[in-house]
Amino acid sequence: MSAKKQLELIKKSKLYFGQLEKKNINLLSSSFTFLSPWVETPGYGKLLIWSYGYKKIFQIIKIILKSILSILKINEYVVYNNLIQTTKTNKIVISYSRKYCFLENGSYSDEYFKMNSRDDIDLSWILISQDNYVPRKLDENIHIIYTENRAFFKRLYFFIKLLIKLLIAKKLNLIKVIHEFTVSTVQANIIANKVRKILSNNLDKIIIPYEAQPLHLSLYKVAKDKNIKCLTIGYIHSSLPSFPIDTIYRTGSPDILFVHGQQIKDILVNYFFWPVDKIRLIRSIRFHKNIKNNFSNKILLPYSFNYSQLLLQTFKNYINTISKESFSNYIVQIHPEKKISKKHLKFKKQIKQILDNRNYSLSSNKVIIFGSTSTVVLALELGYSVIHIVCDPLMEVFYDEIWENIVSKKINKYIYEYKLRKKNSFIDFGSSEKTLTYYLDNINK
Repeated sequence: MSAKKQLELIKKSKLYFGQLEKKNINLLSSSFTFLSPWVETPGYGKLLIWSYGYKKIFQIIKIILKSILSILKINEYVVYNNLIQTTKTNKIVISYSRKYCFLENGSYSDEYFKMNSRDDIDLSWILISQDNYVPRKLDENIHIIYTENRAFFKRLYFFIKLLIKLLIAKKLNLIKVIHEFTVSTVQANIIANKVRKILSNNLDKIIIPYEAQPLHLSLYKVAKDKNIKCLTIGYIHSSLPSFPIDTIYRTGSPDILFVHGQQIKDILVNYFFWPVDKIRLIRSIRFHKNIKNNFSNKILLPYSFNYSQLLLQTFKNYINTISKESFSNYIVQIHPEKKISKKHLKFKKQIKQILDNRNYSLSSNKVIIFGSTSTVVLALELGYSVIHIVCDPLMEVFYDEIWENIVSKKINKYIYEYKLRKKNSFIDFGSSEKTLTYYLDNINK
């Protein structure tokens, strides 16, 4: 039933985009068009309205207000480019950086494309810093966009000035204003304008680890503005979440999308309107055959989640059904980008409290995963069976009507168990021979 409902939501989203285009709403940067079930955005609020009517109106209002007020947290964006003002090459990689990605020799190691910035001197890198770290030594083919703190009154001034500017530009049309007055939209526009000043007019190819975020679509638009013939490329660097409605093919989608699994391609083509000729099936650039991810006895937390008490009670009920064993060496693992999140740390502590003084264990080939995340697919491809605990089955469950190579067993309303029918159907693990450079150079073959 929920798989059928997902298909209805996909059709509704396509109509929604068409209606917005007729109203001259900018679909690329609007966070209301980022229909993501895995993070709370105004687009997620739109999904809630379509799915549950106004039963969750207070949650939706909270999401929108938070997205607007978070504009007050935006600091000053700065480009650090180590003495060079424009990119010298016509192939650009836009990715994300953290302190541990930089080497002492001035190079950068990318975790999405599994390559060093010196591996191909014909590539330039534009990095969006996630921790505002800028190394003292940096190679010339690398630019870093980071933020510097600015006083609250300057942020407040920016907030008011932008609001007045939008009200005037949109002639007091509040619908058009709100589509451009949320934090992810404002950040996307700021960063895109910074990138515009870096890119050269002879830009040939640009690739991004693709998640269909407003920023990604805005960056593709900037690349096309520089050179209409520029090939915009996305790479689905992990897999897809259970309900990847945010990746639907629409205005602003990349010219070419790299995916590393036949089933991923089939899902995008069959359900999310992607033309077959827009998708390139490759071996994984990110995940190689010698991957060392060990999910044994792991409890994995997602990037974002709601209804903590429901999840905790569901988890408690589940472990009470597990037979007592002689081992219980579990590890609760927080999403890499949420390691200092107070919400995630509190949830981790609560899980440990439930497990304290218990001898219950997970089978060594079984992993428990909470919420909406593509890690489910990676764990399955690595040979594990997965216990998936969710709070919103419609948005978070991998239904086998769509995910044909996943055997989905319903344990109860909020718990599902998955097994894989055929290995390498979602992730065709790669090798060091087939690099990003190889696929960029052979993209038209």
